Amino acid sequence: MQSAKDTTVLGKPARMLVSTRYQRFASSSTVAIGRRDTFYVYNTNDTVFAYDKVIANFTPLYVFNVSAGDTVCLRQPNSSLGSSSVVGPEFCIIIDSIKQEDYGGTQLMSYYNHTIGPDNKPSLGWGTTRRVSDGGLINVGKYTEKIGGNWPKLGSFFPEFVIANPDYYKRIGFPTGTLRCYSDSVTNIKMVPQACDTIIVNPLSISPVAESQYRISVFPNPSTGIFRLTVQKPLNEALALQVADLGGRILHRALWPAGKTALDLDLEQLDEGIYLLVLQANGQRYYQKLIIGR
Repeated sequence: MQSAKDTTVLGKPARMLVSTRYQRFASSSTVAIGRRDTFYVYNTNDTVFAYDKVIANFTPLYVFNVSAGDTVCLRQPNSSLGSSSVVGPEFCIIIDSIKQEDYGGTQLMSYYNHTIGPDNKPSLGWGTTRRVSDGGLINVGKYTEKIGGNWPKLGSFFPEFVIANPDYYKRIGFPTGTLRCYSDSVTNIKMVPQACDTIIVNPLSISPVAESQYRISVFPNPSTGIFRLTVQKPLNEALALQVADLGGRILHRALWPAGKTALDLDLEQLDEGIYLLVLQANGQRYYQKLIIGR
């Protein structure tokens, strides 16, 4: 999800957000671009609102002027879910606690909460669905000032319905994913060791040594087609590079020699657009986004 521009919606000074879904196919390790959606948000001093195209109005998304024990009722923006669905668009949460927490060196307030609703029926929220002692279901999660919903391993800009199993099965297809980076005029938060737009395939099999060795900086990005790749330490071995489009088609190949800390990549022959830099070493693949604009 990226902030695209400032605009005005229903007389409100809003921000347009563009969400793009990327999907990796395990059988071929190719990455395809999926659904692309546009959303509008604006905020007051204590509430973030999202434009809901279903009701043609803004609806509260994050509410910060609350205390522990308060009940807040919300609606999933852009949701056409009805009573016949597994979950409905409206849900209520109870604020369990409010904590100041460290996010990449920045202190932010997090609002821990759980959902309330019909007995034994799943609900939307910013966490995972859990069964409680009386047999009912609740959704336990949190949202944080500036960075929104960020329940560990899940992350969700909009509330959603997630079953707590090893795959964290997500039933609602709104923009979601673990937050990597956030920045504004006074805050710069980086919550992952790799570049913010890097896609790591099969991350559980990547050792910390390999992950740090191939942490590559790309500059400028976007560029007109000439990119400078750098690493902090000389490569121990040659590194194979490929540049692919978002459909997985390989358009360019290069070899980064061992012992070097920099490589110039000339892609001026490619059209404007988004591409993936694919790094292959030690049986692993690392993906990083490249943007060409002229």
